Amino acid sequence: MENGVIKYQLLPDQLVKVERGEWPFMGGRLILHETILNFGRPSPKRLTFEVEGFDAKQFIDSFGFEGITITGTFDGVLPMIFDENGGRVVGGRLHSRPPGGTSPTMGPSPTRASRSAWPSTC
Repeated sequence: MENGVIKYQLLPDQLVKVERGEWPFMGGRLILHETILNFGRPSPKRLTFEVEGFDAKQFIDSFGFEGITITGTFDGVLPMIFDENGGRVVGGRLHSRPPGGTSPTMGPSPTRASRSAWPSTC
């Protein structure tokens, strides 16, 4: 990511208060919500990102895949945890803007059981 801005404060005891961060991201914006990070002891770092106007086509195209076309613009929230196991999204949501989008299907059609395992929002 490039051309972003983060506003933060250095606090006592190796704490960093992130007040806000914002970057251009995949045709939209990525916004880092306020949080306090503790660098004084090993502990999970929790960051919440908001995405606005995320372009699915631009995202997939950035990987250089051939033969995959995805469309749609998304907004949502991506709570992340960074710890000794790496980083991961926990409980994130993305919602498509009207009129929605398209994505290819690969492999067999999902069964009713496997479809019910997926949340209605990603």
